[in-house]
Amino acid sequence: MISICIPLSNDNYFFKKKKIILNALEDLSKNLCINKIKSQIVIVDYGGKKDLIDINKLVKKKSNYVSIKCLKAKFKFNNNFFYGDALKIAINNADGSDILIKASDTFFNKEIYKLLKSKYNLRKYF
Repeated sequence: MISICIPLSNDNYFFKKKKIILNALEDLSKNLCINKIKSQIVIVDYGGKKDLIDINKLVKKKSNYVSIKCLKAKFKFNNNFFYGDALKIAINNADGSDILIKASDTFFNKEIYKLLKSKYNLRKYF
């Protein structure tokens, strides 16, 4: 199983990108299911004092192939978490044997899903 780690700062900056972030997360989950890729999505909310983006509604969707784990980082460094800290939290909470890091507002192309479906023989691709 692969864990896809996604740090997300749930603040005003990301709120402006809310639609694209939710669409990117939905697209990821949908394509992992369609391609029958056993996976876990780990989302770490590392910023903002309000939950401007409701990422928990994604957890409610059930799938035999994809599980979703949403974590809220506790405040640190003058009430701010840094991207690297959130990434460490995501990696430490990942259940998969392999980890893929993804930005919250990006989409994977078909080639990435082909790679993941092929059991990602990294020696073949890298």
